[in-house]
Amino acid sequence: MGDCYLLTDNVNKSIEVLNDALDYSKQAGNLTSQLKAANFLSLAYEKAGQYKESLKYQRLFNVLKDSINNSDEMRLAGRLEMQYLFEKQQKENELIQQIELAGKQKKALIFMAISGVLFLLFIILFLLNRNQKIKIKRNTLIQEGLLLESKNLSLEKQNLELEKANLQKELDFSSKELEFRNKELATHVMYLIRKNEFISSITNRLIELNKEISLKNKGHILDIVREMKANVDNTVWGEFEIRFQQVHNEFYTKLNELHPDLTPNEKKICAFLRLNMTTKDISSITFQTAKSIQVARVRLRKKMGMAQDENLIAFLQQL
Repeated sequence: MGDCYLLTDNVNKSIEVLNDALDYSKQAGNLTSQLKAANFLSLAYEKAGQYKESLKYQRLFNVLKDSINNSDEMRLAGRLEMQYLFEKQQKENELIQQIELAGKQKKALIFMAISGVLFLLFIILFLLNRNQKIKIKRNTLIQEGLLLESKNLSLEKQNLELEKANLQKELDFSSKELEFRNKELATHVMYLIRKNEFISSITNRLIELNKEISLKNKGHILDIVREMKANVDNTVWGEFEIRFQQVHNEFYTKLNELHPDLTPNEKKICAFLRLNMTTKDISSITFQTAKSIQVARVRLRKKMGMAQDENLIAFLQQL
């Protein structure tokens, strides 16, 4: 109302109404209404030309404004303090709950630990008792086993003695048989050497005789010489190989496994060297010159990859 009177230039009525509004606001304790009334009174007195009164109410307006601001700050501070106290109390309550929960968890862990220890002790006692029974049973079985083993050892000892005696007999028989066969093979080889030397002698005589015979019969004699050499060579090697395989049946198998690239002639020479035959003896059987046999031995050592200090005959005798 005071503002309306002021806007209609009814200054005196406006001042009267505003003073009443200020008194009512003071009685009600409403600082906001007092602030507004003081502000309008300052404007009304200024418009009426009463500047002293206008300044008075302007100062009152500033005081009320500061008071309201301080009151707002106090209320804000109070709210902040209440909020802080509330949050503090809430955190304390949460901390108390956490402590109580930790205590419960601790008690639960202690209970579980004690239960686990008791359970482990029970298992350990059960296992110890079970192991003790097993040990007693095992000792009983061991004693029974020792008795049986003692009896078995006695029987095995008797069997070993019998087997040893039988094996010794077999070894003696095998060594004697092998020795006999080697002697038989050596005798046969000597026979073949003698036979070849005899045939070679006849061949040489025929060749010498061929010089004195007429030209018409020379061709027949040379054919006979060539046929004798060819037949003798094949026959001698066939007989020798049969006898050799009867005595040393695994020789060719092992030789082929180690050196599969050997020629038939090189295998023949290996067989002869296995019997420790000299170059002269090999030459007599194969109708090859001694020089050819020596060259063949050198090639054989190279093909087998043997060093110069290695013994070819010793290596072949191990097969």
